[in-house]
Amino acid sequence: MALNIEKGIKAPPPKVVIYGVEGIGKTTLASRFPDPLFLDTEEGSGRLDVARVRVPDYPSLRLAVQELSRDMQGFRTLVLDSADWIESSIIAGICADKGIDSLDTLAWGKGYLALKDAWERLLDSLTLLQRRHGCGVVFTAHAVPRKVRNPGEGEPYDHMEMPLEKKTAPLLRQWADFLLYLKYDVTTVTDSKTGRVTPGGGQRVVCTAHTLWYDAKSRAPLPPKVRLDEAGWKSILAAIYGGQPKPEPPKPEPEAKPEPQPEPTPVSEPEPQPEPQPEPQPEPERKPLSEVSPEHNRLMDAMIAQGITDAEMQQVALAKKMYPANTPLANWSVESVSRVLAHFDQIANWVRARRVPRTA
Repeated sequence: MALNIEKGIKAPPPKVVIYGVEGIGKTTLASRFPDPLFLDTEEGSGRLDVARVRVPDYPSLRLAVQELSRDMQGFRTLVLDSADWIESSIIAGICADKGIDSLDTLAWGKGYLALKDAWERLLDSLTLLQRRHGCGVVFTAHAVPRKVRNPGEGEPYDHMEMPLEKKTAPLLRQWADFLLYLKYDVTTVTDSKTGRVTPGGGQRVVCTAHTLWYDAKSRAPLPPKVRLDEAGWKSILAAIYGGQPKPEPPKPEPEAKPEPQPEPTPVSEPEPQPEPQPEPQPEPERKPLSEVSPEHNRLMDAMIAQGITDAEMQQVALAKKMYPANTPLANWSVESVSRVLAHFDQIANWVRARRVPRTA
């Protein structure tokens, strides 16, 4: 088998996590990415001139990701603002589903395993979205200090981390190609008479390399610290996107005008009668995202895992005479979704068998 060998730099769609303390500019930096669409969980983008979708809960977020996996609608970056809110929403959903007050209530750490599983499914669906559309994905998150003690190496010290659970924070760090920590680079002033050291001001910086006091990384060459100003964020984006300028849409080439030909002698033939056209059916009104049930969420997860699109699942509903054509999944009843889930393996095989094979 011949290998398809490629050479040169080919920057993949970026996976980015931006975290830092409140008000330092995480959301603003995320808005600098190309053509961003915000999935706004905590209304943090309200003062920015950006496109946004309000997602009040985790099922709404999952439905929005699935819809965008089908059609990114021209946006080139998806921003999830913020990761710690998303985790809180996942935990609330698990507790409501199990009828408990805390994940600690479930024995053997099953609550935290369910949380980890939800994060893995979300990150997998975002990776699938990137493969389909070549778009970037950016998470924002807050930062909190946690005490760290290295055995045999002195007193514990503060380490800045995302406020996520121990089983989930590593998932997001490992998923990201760029883990950017925003902080104030504080300068100090020493009094020449008293020797007293006091803060002398601070400049906002983006940290791109790991230290003892915070986590950061970059899969592209960047200085360990970059000033958070216009020149700084432009250099960060240039590194993330491989130094490639934003591609311009291709211009249509002018059509070649055919040479004039002599008109043929008309032949008297009966005029064709136009075929009757069916009246266009109005598209069903889509339910709001907040009305999505846990059953709908499980169906979306199963579809993503099997690579089945909304359009294919709508064909299933039409073939089984469940719903009219183009009925959105959000409008299906819980009973219909449960029936599909009970026979999902057979349905997935039926969908794959009906796909038209690609020609070489």
